[in-house]
Amino acid sequence: MDYSWSPSDMQALEALLCPPNPSSNTDIRRESTYTPSHNQANPGSIGASSELRMKEKKIDDELEADEKAGYLKPEYTLIYKQAVTPNDIYLQMSSKNPSTICCEDLVMRVSLPDVETVDDMKLDVKPTHVKLSASIYFLAMHLPHKVDAVRSCAKWDAANCMLEITMPILERDLLA
Repeated sequence: MDYSWSPSDMQALEALLCPPNPSSNTDIRRESTYTPSHNQANPGSIGASSELRMKEKKIDDELEADEKAGYLKPEYTLIYKQAVTPNDIYLQMSSKNPSTICCEDLVMRVSLPDVETVDDMKLDVKPTHVKLSASIYFLAMHLPHKVDAVRSCAKWDAANCMLEITMPILERDLLA
């Protein structure tokens, strides 16, 4: 059996499958009949909306602009804090586990050597990011979870030159 196709065979197949439109004298192969619909799901519709992405980009640009002002970036650690009871530990009667999804607070410890007093610091906690500026230091970062900015609190340890920021984690939607 011979399965090779000549150009005339391909043209005959094209004429069979796509008959020419008598109202148009253009070649069918050059016409585009695809018109995208903006209401259909496509790869661009997955994830955050374009407005949300633009808002996040604006925040990123602001954070980067502040970082480039010649300040040093302090050392910091993020710690997840979980409230557990003896029932959770010994009897295992709750659904809590050691993962971050079961934590109530996000604690950020920032080491700020050479900073004398709290008056030298400016702290701004938002649900998605934190900004901290002190005499020669600047830290701006996105948080791994949304936090309650109103209930957040900070403590200054002058002996160790350490700022501890405790931020309650907001309830997370597990399907989002």
